[in-house]
Amino acid sequence: MLNIKQVSRWPAQPIPCDRASLVRLVKGSAFRSAVNRVPLAVWSLSEQDLVDKLRLSDTDSALKGAFWNEFRLMFAHSSQELELSRVYGGICTYTHFYNNILGHPEKLAWLLSPCVDLEIAARSLIMPALSRLRDLLEISIYQENGKVDPDAVKILLQTLYCILPLQARRNTGGGTSL
Repeated sequence: MLNIKQVSRWPAQPIPCDRASLVRLVKGSAFRSAVNRVPLAVWSLSEQDLVDKLRLSDTDSALKGAFWNEFRLMFAHSSQELELSRVYGGICTYTHFYNNILGHPEKLAWLLSPCVDLEIAARSLIMPALSRLRDLLEISIYQENGKVDPDAVKILLQTLYCILPLQARRNTGGGTSL
């Protein structure tokens, strides 16, 4: 069910995600018309009810993720409107987006249901992932005979390659969504 919620911890302020707010914040009359055509009964369905009812594709999932990423970025950058072309661009054409998302009320309602469960699940993986990264960093790069183990060095470098971009984003204020 779509209502006012705390959708994200990034940015820190609450993001309104009720239907009326979404209509005002997203640029485009086609979007506004499509949201207004969604029956009230569909808005009352949970995200899981919508998932059970729909046949969702990888493209649909990518569009939902892109929509909510753009929505959060809009707030983070104090933008006034979300530009839909930044949502579907690189994923599908406007025609596909219009026909397969805006043209299907249940799919549109699903797209507009916040990705809270995914974020909670992703957050629960952080500590175990960090523990595994620490294990990888602590692997000895030397073989028993004292020579450098090229495989261990490769693992160490790949681990550092994963960690350093995260630290760079944190230091530059880019943050992470997790």
